[in-house]
Amino acid sequence: MGDYLVWPWFERLEAMQPQTLSEFPLTQAWYKAMKELPAVKDCIHTTENHLKFWEKYRAGDADSQLIGVN
Repeated sequence: MGDYLVWPWFERLEAMQPQTLSEFPLTQAWYKAMKELPAVKDCIHTTENHLKFWEKYRAGDADSQLIGVN
């Protein structure tokens, strides 16, 4: 359960600073394994969506929370 609780933070980290994970090989292996889990695959956001969110969020756009919602 702990893996799923911290996953969103690492998903964002990969989008914002992808080089960070390469500095920690065990964490990078965990990240890659998590991305293969069906539960994670069903709810993962693209790097593009994360970057769009932060751009709109910083601009004060209330609709930033809706990026990636189908």
